[in-house]
Amino acid sequence: MEQHRDAIDERKSVLFLGDKGSGKSSLVCRLQGEDVMDVKEGLSPSYAYVDVVDEHEDLLGRLNMWEMPPGREFLPFWKYVF
Repeated sequence: MEQHRDAIDERKSVLFLGDKGSGKSSLVCRLQGEDVMDVKEGLSPSYAYVDVVDEHEDLLGRLNMWEMPPGREFLPFWKYVF
């Protein structure tokens, strides 16, 4: 259990920015192993994560993924990403 706790502390974040229809949600779905055809267009910031594992399924860390649609109205949410 201690190894699991140490590994999960290894977190990295990525912020996906882009115009409407540029593929931000599709990329997040691909990284999560989900079907890209199930992507729903978002009108608000979204968060997802992927646990990074090695070939033995041992947890190495977590990749936090934030997706921001275009628009100045979403700038206040950036503080949660950085």
